[in-house]
Amino acid sequence: MLFLLLGCVTCSAGTIYDAFNQSQAGGCNYSFTAPFTSCDVIGDPALFDIQKADVQIADGSATVTIYFNYGGGITLQPFNAGVPLAVGDLFFYAPSAPGSYLYGVPLSSHDGFTADRLYKVGGDTTLLTADDIINNTGYYYRRTQDTWLGGSGSAETSGDSVQVVNYGDGVSNAFYAATLEFPVSADFMASVVQDGQVGIAFASAYCANDVLEGTVSATPEPGMFPLLAGGAAMLAGFGTLRRKRAQRLVRVSRLPS
Repeated sequence: MLFLLLGCVTCSAGTIYDAFNQSQAGGCNYSFTAPFTSCDVIGDPALFDIQKADVQIADGSATVTIYFNYGGGITLQPFNAGVPLAVGDLFFYAPSAPGSYLYGVPLSSHDGFTADRLYKVGGDTTLLTADDIINNTGYYYRRTQDTWLGGSGSAETSGDSVQVVNYGDGVSNAFYAATLEFPVSADFMASVVQDGQVGIAFASAYCANDVLEGTVSATPEPGMFPLLAGGAAMLAGFGTLRRKRAQRLVRVSRLPS
């Protein structure tokens, strides 16, 4: 009964929009040093633009759907845009420490890391910046942005597979919607959820030509509070009945024979 009442204590459902949220209409002032550009996307938006991500954490699992343009097509395969590029990994961080990514989930398997599995950053599992992977002085990209899991490590939890569907027209809407669904560990919840918020980050490709980063609510949905209150009252009632029953049994056992 307790499990049924409290099975969705940590629920969230929210949308994170492109953190840059800037015009792509010319005058981008590209640079090889931070902040690298004054525009939302470096390069062709049809290859790199991220619109938003829907995030839900409920009943011990996370579901994230990312809406973005990607030059490798619906299968999220590597592609070439002057240099070989591949899709970035999804990261989670504590809201008090943006940029310090604590967990990663690949959208596509690479270098021993499997798509839709949750990896904890630390020890043998490291973070790779765009420059760690590309290191090409002739192209503009967000060089210092963490984009991929590196090193090695074992997954904490495992989802099924990343589901990708056609979404929009690639101009006013994304080309694709990629959905990741995987279990989350107790350590994940303790590490990345603070004051009812969780942070996520995603680079459309490991060149980090566009990056989504922001926080979303990770507190119980409003509709859960009456259920939780009712459940607590019900449990309290059960406790009272059990105590009264125990008292009656004690009195009966003390009756003279």
